[in-house]
Amino acid sequence: MVDPLRALIPDARRWRVATDGPLFTVPLDALPDPGERGDELLGDHLRLVTVWSFETETETTRAREKGEGVLVLVGDPDFGTPADGSAPRWSSLTATGGEIESVAQIRRTAAGEGAVVELLRGTEASARRLTERAGVARWLHVATHGAFDEDDAPGSLLTAGSDELAAEHGRSLRALVPMVRCELVLAGANVDRDATLTAEELGALDLSGCELAVLSACDTARGEVIAGQGAASFQRGLLGAGARASVTALWRVPDEATRELMTHFYRGVWRDGLAPDVALWRAKCALRERRAPPRSWAAWVLSTSFSE
Repeated sequence: MVDPLRALIPDARRWRVATDGPLFTVPLDALPDPGERGDELLGDHLRLVTVWSFETETETTRAREKGEGVLVLVGDPDFGTPADGSAPRWSSLTATGGEIESVAQIRRTAAGEGAVVELLRGTEASARRLTERAGVARWLHVATHGAFDEDDAPGSLLTAGSDELAAEHGRSLRALVPMVRCELVLAGANVDRDATLTAEELGALDLSGCELAVLSACDTARGEVIAGQGAASFQRGLLGAGARASVTALWRVPDEATRELMTHFYRGVWRDGLAPDVALWRAKCALRERRAPPRSWAAWVLSTSFSE
C-alpha cells in the first residue's frame, strides 16, 4: 500500500495521513511491513499521524501558549444502580481508578511541585464536572466506557426519551447529527440515560488550551464514516473543539492492557520528553514485546488537526 509513496519520499520517516472511507478504521502502524526480520510492522519504520484534514493553520496552535499546565483526569465513574432493581447496563471499571492514579503519579514525578493535577472519580466523574473542567486542561485524560450506536432503529441514543416525532424520524435526525451516536459513559449512567457526553457535546466545548486529549475508552475513534470527511467520531469532536492532538480507540480494548499502555505512553511524554506519536508507538511496542495480541494495543490512534 505504501511502497509507491515510499519510493517517492525515501527519506521521510514521519508521515501525516488523512484517511477516508474504510481506511479510517484501519490501524495503519500495525499493518505488516516485513523488513529484514520478516515480522516487522509499518510502525517500526514510519511514524504515522492521522490528521483530520490538511489544513495549514487552525486555532489549535493557540494551545502552546494558552495551556496552563493543568492535568484533568476522569476515571472510575460511579455509574449507579438502577432504581427498579434491574441489571445495570454499565459495569464498573475498577482498573480505570488505578489508571488515572498512575497517570497522576507520572505527572507529579515529572513536574515536581509545579504539577497541577485534578482527579474526577466516583460521582465526580460526571458529564457536568467533565464539561466544567475540560476547558482548563492542558492535558485531558478520560478513562471510562465508550460507545458508538450502530442501531438505526428509533429508541437508541438520540431518540430514547424524546418525543414521538423524533422516534418516527430517528434515522433522519441521526443522519443530520451523526456525532450524537458517540457516547462517553459517565457517573450516574445506570440511573439517568442523559448521564453521558456525546461527541457533538464534546465538540462544543472550548479545548483551545488543550495540548493532548486522551479518551481511554472503547470505540472512541469510531463513528459514521462520511465520504471525504472521515468519521463523525470523538476524534473529530476533540479536534473540532480545539485540542491540539487526540488519542482514541478504533475498537473495544481490555482494561488492564489499556492501563499498561497508558502508563508507558505518559512516561514517554513527560519523563522522556518524547513527541506523543513516538511515545504512543513505544508504548505499543512495550506490549508487543511481551507478546500481547494486537487487539490489546493496535486500536490506539493519535491524530491532529493542524500541520506543523
